[in-house]
Amino acid sequence: MSKPDWKTVGHRGYPSRFPENTLPGFIAAIEAGVEAVEFDIQMSRDGIPVVFHDDTLERTTTAIGALKELDFAELQNISCHYPQQFRESFSPLPIQSLAELSQALASYSVEFFIEIKEDCLPRIGPNQFLEKVLQASAPLGDRRRIISFDYDLLVLAKNTCNLPIGWCLPDTATETLQKARDLQPDLLIAEPLNFIEGELWQGAWQWFIYNINTHQEAQRWAVDGATYIETNFVHEIIKRG
Repeated sequence: MSKPDWKTVGHRGYPSRFPENTLPGFIAAIEAGVEAVEFDIQMSRDGIPVVFHDDTLERTTTAIGALKELDFAELQNISCHYPQQFRESFSPLPIQSLAELSQALASYSVEFFIEIKEDCLPRIGPNQFLEKVLQASAPLGDRRRIISFDYDLLVLAKNTCNLPIGWCLPDTATETLQKARDLQPDLLIAEPLNFIEGELWQGAWQWFIYNINTHQEAQRWAVDGATYIETNFVHEIIKRG
């Protein structure tokens, strides 16, 4: 069978088989054949962008508390091997900085979706946060795509950097569509439950649909206009036949 007509994105790497937001998971997803990977960025207390989804540590690490209350040196001593799901199979696995991850992945030719989380923005401010993310991820070059739920951050990114931007939609209200038209992002990012099949908004943007678990679902959304399909189950989405 010919290659499916969409780009598969590894959500936080390859989380059905590897701890999320970790180098082993990203490399495994890339080697399995994805066209892109997505990862999340939080900020340490001393202003280092780190690759981590939650604002607290409990779910995927051996520690507790708010990530933003710890310096990067302290975070490096915490293992993010996701013991609740993988027990000790990947232990130890230190939380990585964005700069470290970018250096490690720089030789791979996939796209990189960098999701800036909103949790730290009130403390550090969008200008400084964005500047630090762009600097730390520089080894990934023009393969970077800046995405976020934070609309104002994306307005800033569109006006200050030459990278594609993607808005993670909070809902599908009429007001949200108008804001999308005002922003004119390169991508609109949504869960399938937010849209009836065949009703993706028309525009100059590309569609990025996430939380897709099967090859059949991926095919259906590709027919409806999705360019990117994000999944936890890389092996299922990229399979042939």
